[in-house]
Parts: sequence; C-alpha cells; structure tokens
Amino acid sequence: MARNTTKKSKLGIIGFFSDRKVQVIIGVILFFVAVYITLALVSFIHTGKNDESIIAEYGTKKTEYIDKKSHKPLSDADKTELKNIKKDLQVIQHKAENLMGYSGAKIAQNLINNWLGLGVFFLAAFLLFFALKLIGIKKISVWKSLLFFVFLAIWISLLLAFVLDPFIENSFIRFGGNFGLTFKDWLAANIGNLGTLLVIIGSGLVFAILTVSGTIPFFKNINML
Repeated sequence: MARNTTKKSKLGIIGFFSDRKVQVIIGVILFFVAVYITLALVSFIHTGKNDESIIAEYGTKKTEYIDKKSHKPLSDADKTELKNIKKDLQVIQHKAENLMGYSGAKIAQNLINNWLGLGVFFLAAFLLFFALKLIGIKKISVWKSLLFFVFLAIWISLLLAFVLDPFIENSFIRFGGNFGLTFKDWLAANIGNLGTLLVIIGSGLVFAILTVSGTIPFFKNINML
C-alpha cells in the first residue's frame, strides 16, 4: 500500500512538471533569473571595487544587529536601537552601485570571487539557454549543453587563475575565483606549474576536438604548411 502511494506521488510530480504550462512558467522564471544574474555579473566588473567595501560594511552592521537581538530580554532602548540598525542596513544597501542593487552585488561577488571567477558566465549562459528551451524558443540537448558549459566554466576558471591572478595584484576581481585558485594550487603542488599548463592546454584541445568539428582539419592544414 505504501509502495503504491509512493509510486502515485512520483507519477503525480512527473505529471506536474510534464505539463506544458508548468514548463513555460518555470522557463519564464528561470529566464528572468538568468538575466538578473548576468546583468549583476557584468555590472560587478565595473562597480565591484566600490561595492566590496559596502558589502563588508553591511556584514559588520548585520553582525551587530544579530548580536544585539540575541541579548534577551530586550529593553525598550534595545528595541529602539535595533530599529535604528535596521534603518542603517537599508541605507547601506542603497549605496550599492551594482545595476541589480545590493543583492546583485552580493550574488556577483560570491559567484565570481568566491566561486568560479569569470567562468561563471558560462553557467549563467546555460541557465539562459535552458530557460529558452523550457519556453520553447530554443531547442538544445540539456545534458550535452550542461556538460559543455560546466567544462568551459571550470576550464576558464583554471586558465584565468593560472594566467592572470598571480600577475595582476590588488585587483578586486579574482579572475579564476576561489575554485580556480584552489584547483591551480593543487595541480601545481602535485605536478608543478609546467604540468598544470600541460593539463590546461591538453584538456582544452581534447574539448575542442570533441565539440568543434573544424579542429582536426585545422591541425591537418597546419601540418601541410
């Protein structure tokens, strides 16, 4: 009886997401999420330096608010101070220069600096294409596209961490992100810098051969020169 109930529940969920209207609605939501994230990422490149201090200021003030709120029982003076801190938090948020506001600045900083660096643009692109597929505007193979964009995101993250981050000092952007820097350091510790370079070049060539039809003819033409 329990198994039949579970099967019916699974079929109900599958049926719900198979409904064309539901797919279109999810697609529209994902489309606007993808556009929001992309605009926040692009804006971060221009405004991230100033927003970095604003995010830090907000974090400090938020910690103060949480700490103050945890001291119970709260007196009337404490409640008034908490209200003032809340107003201060909103004032700080309004100072964000990112096109998508404070939330956009925070999301972009986490996605770029704390995660995949500029490689994250490829994941935003996948989200956009996936949304268009759900809406019915674009036909794509979801799994092939996912593997394609995930590889590019990781590869670009590693490449930029290897090529740019060590040589561009005092930049507010971590071009390869924390992931790229950590991955690069791990490879360098195990196979050296030259080995890391060979991994980057080799994996890039294999990817190009698998995904770009003109790669092999290109190398054949070079051979003939």
